[in-house]
Amino acid sequence: MLGAHHLGVQHLGEQFGRLCEPRSGPVAIGVAVNEVDAAAPHGLCDRDFDSLFTVDKPIVFNFHGYPWLIHRLTYNRTNHKNLHVRGYKERGNINTPMELAIENEIDRYTLAIDVIDRVSKLQSTGAHAKEKFRNMQISCRHYAHEFGIDRPEVVEWRWPF
Repeated sequence: MLGAHHLGVQHLGEQFGRLCEPRSGPVAIGVAVNEVDAAAPHGLCDRDFDSLFTVDKPIVFNFHGYPWLIHRLTYNRTNHKNLHVRGYKERGNINTPMELAIENEIDRYTLAIDVIDRVSKLQSTGAHAKEKFRNMQISCRHYAHEFGIDRPEVVEWRWPF
């Protein structure tokens, strides 16, 4: 998600960053998204969940597991209808990490495109960035097929902030 945020800010400016971040900045949620109860005392109450994810804005949730799990855990939340989960889809192929991420639509390019598609203020200005991100995906796949590894700039990327 951080890679997608960085790409969006690079190609669409600070507007992407402001629209993509929760109220207090980029957040990696390390707590369960399920509701607080005796079985899950570490969960988030509705008020805290709504404060983090809003009650009416698009949410693009990148999950390193099966997307249906997050949907099941958040089914009764206020903004469930705007929750779009990206996660693992079994295909049975042997790929590089970036190829697998692209195939599962959890790579930085797909996530940035997803934000552009879901945030109305970015839809009219983001077409050029979406095309560039698609071309970057194609380039990553070509490199992996030719050399059997991911592009060095993908492997060596670090959060710059």
